[in-house]
Amino acid sequence: MSAVNLAEVLSQLAQRGLDPERLTELVQRLDIEVVSADLSQAAGAAGLHAATRSQGLALADCFCLALARQRQAEVLTADRAWLAVKVGIPVTLIR
Repeated sequence: MSAVNLAEVLSQLAQRGLDPERLTELVQRLDIEVVSADLSQAAGAAGLHAATRSQGLALADCFCLALARQRQAEVLTADRAWLAVKVGIPVTLIR
């Protein structure tokens, strides 16, 4: 998981009154690899954002896609709108 996306999740949960530090502990217990954003991901996210912005993807969404492209991995999402995004990265809806 990109650190950018983790920050987004933690921020949204903090806005709902949950403690970001407690949530960070939970992520560590789940053994999720948190990947620092790098120059390659930033450039990839920028290009993906330009290509998908009209479909409603945010820049943080594009960091997720850029990391998946870099790792040749599948993206798991609960956002149905991502199924319409055709950028050569496999996307699976989880709910």
